[in-house]
Amino acid sequence: MRSEIKDWVSAPLGDYLSRIEAGRSPDLPDIPTSPGGWGVLKVSAVHATGYRPSENKVVVDLGSVDPRYEVFPGDLLFSRANTPDLVGSACMATASKERLLLSDKTLRLTVNPTLADSRYVCICLSSHRVRQQIVNAASGSSMSMQNISQGAIERLILWWPPLGEQRSIVEAFDSVDSVISLSDRFLEKELLIEEGLLRYFLEPSPEDAVEDWVDGRFVEFAHLQRGFDITVAEQRQGLVPVVSSSGISSFHDVAKVGGPGVVTGRKGKLGSVYYLESDYWPHDTSLWVNDFKGNDPLFVALYMRAMRLERFDAATSVPTLNRNVVHRVPVTFPRISRQREIVARVECQAAKVSALKDEIAKLRNLKIGLVDDLLTGKVRTMVGRSD
Repeated sequence: MRSEIKDWVSAPLGDYLSRIEAGRSPDLPDIPTSPGGWGVLKVSAVHATGYRPSENKVVVDLGSVDPRYEVFPGDLLFSRANTPDLVGSACMATASKERLLLSDKTLRLTVNPTLADSRYVCICLSSHRVRQQIVNAASGSSMSMQNISQGAIERLILWWPPLGEQRSIVEAFDSVDSVISLSDRFLEKELLIEEGLLRYFLEPSPEDAVEDWVDGRFVEFAHLQRGFDITVAEQRQGLVPVVSSSGISSFHDVAKVGGPGVVTGRKGKLGSVYYLESDYWPHDTSLWVNDFKGNDPLFVALYMRAMRLERFDAATSVPTLNRNVVHRVPVTFPRISRQREIVARVECQAAKVSALKDEIAKLRNLKIGLVDDLLTGKVRTMVGRSD
């Protein structure tokens, strides 16, 4: 079908493919391969945000390795089976790791190079228009795992500009990706600085007076209490956050605890620490600080994050944190004036991290908007303009 845009056509993906290949998935241990070894890609290796070669399973029996399924830089990979949100994810393989094989759930789409650019196809597969087709075509008895057949993949309808304009569109996306990648590297550095500041400030320095820091058990500086059970059916519409082990999970119209507050996971997700300025409801899956013992609440939150509470997991089938174990941990706390000074310094760095995260989120939203604009011809590259 011809588009309203000159020289663009709407046609099935299969018309532009040379072949589709699927690998194999032998029964393998869920551990990654070592350098120089062979591995099979997991479904999580193929993601719309990029190739994740570290997501693989080691091949124990080297006699089972079929080199025909080895993944090479520039391969267009497609996840034919995954959760509803991730089935049909596509990415370009990079040169970051060798000796990795396709699984039966990971397809290699080989594009006819005289008709299309594989990088352009990869961008199309992440667009809203094509993602909706993938969701509609996917099937499976379980909502936790959906599949899309090779026939359905071949029937996906894409807009096809001339090959030169396809490459120009890819270059436009590469420019945005370069800025995002650079921002991500800056963010990694700022997060390392934030982590370093925490480690530096949460221990006495040679310049500190001995009397500025006090040794004791954690319970002498803050007391933890189990949260309160509340079901979804019992919750009413409101603005009070209900904080579970994974953070704010819902809202209610009644608070159990006045802010500011500090909450961490008791059951399920462990290690994350949440600071709240407002009144809140700590869920039964959480522990909350019910007595700060005169300490700065935000400092207590920072200190608890640095404690890596997940290491105190009771090692049951469900990750569980026993408050009594945390209460007995030896700690060194500074006096309140020093706490507030530390909070001010760490919060300054945290503000830089937050601002950078916001900028990256804006760039990613810009890219999403650019996908629809460029792939429908609403915005044309210089190659595609006739004026």
